[in-house]
Amino acid sequence: LADPQPAVRFEAARWIADHQLKQFRPAIETSLQKGDYDYHLFRAYLATLDALDERKNPDRVNETFALPLLKSADTPNTLRAHVLRYLPDGHKALTHDQLTHWLNSNEKTLQQEALWKLRHLTGDATATTIRTIALDEKHDPPLRLAAVAAMGLGEKPDTDSLIKIATGKIGALRGESLRSLIGASLEMDDK
Repeated sequence: LADPQPAVRFEAARWIADHQLKQFRPAIETSLQKGDYDYHLFRAYLATLDALDERKNPDRVNETFALPLLKSADTPNTLRAHVLRYLPDGHKALTHDQLTHWLNSNEKTLQQEALWKLRHLTGDATATTIRTIALDEKHDPPLRLAAVAAMGLGEKPDTDSLIKIATGKIGALRGESLRSLIGASLEMDDK
């Protein structure tokens, strides 16, 4: 589990799960809590814990383990990003305030996952947060691109902002804003 190669750690976790080597549970927990790995390995560690605990339905989200990781101030942001990705969209534990807080993280993966989950919340504050990111040229283009895509998901996309982005300099943002405008009804003032 301490090998620098993720593929080796993955196989070690699988071996522990397959052979029900419960004495390695603390080592799996310690490895999981470091957060210094990709999402694939995160899921392998969780699956190992599920197997060792003999969970009846291991395909369901392991909230008992995941939610404390999400809420703990000691959780590394890389691990928090994995937990966010793991939780289903619209999960009751995800609030606008929490997700907005994580959008301000220095960890790019956490920003992306927070924005991805934010798109499933409703309300003016959520729409404003997403629009602000999409329009702010100081944000990284991939985060802005995700925000533009999220803007097109609602029943009434913010056509004014999307048109503004469609006339911008970054080709990917222009393309995504045009895609988000498909099917949007334009008012006379918007034309």
